[in-house]
Amino acid sequence: MRKIRVVSWELKDLDGNVIKDDKGVMRKESTVDVIKGLINMKKPDELPKGFDQFMMFTRISRALEDSETSNVITLDEGDYLFLKDSVMKGIPSAWGMNKGISESVTVFLESPEVKA
Repeated sequence: MRKIRVVSWELKDLDGNVIKDDKGVMRKESTVDVIKGLINMKKPDELPKGFDQFMMFTRISRALEDSETSNVITLDEGDYLFLKDSVMKGIPSAWGMNKGISESVTVFLESPEVKA
């Protein structure tokens, strides 16, 4: 099992100004957005198929939803290894220029295994 701390950061434009929504609230992104973005970038034929994989995505989805209140993503080891492989093989190199994403990915990859 892995317990991954969610890292969040303020969105900024190319000039370094914080981006706000229509109500003037600062927009943020987090580790959850990085994971969802990487999954959404995969072509349909690159995604695993079958009932076991369906259940894996269900567990991952629940873990990401639960992290909204706990700021911790809790994953079974198999689910973590799937996401780790997705990060290692699928992350665009240019994302490394974003400090928030870089920290988020580092925290994700270095998260220690914990006993259940």
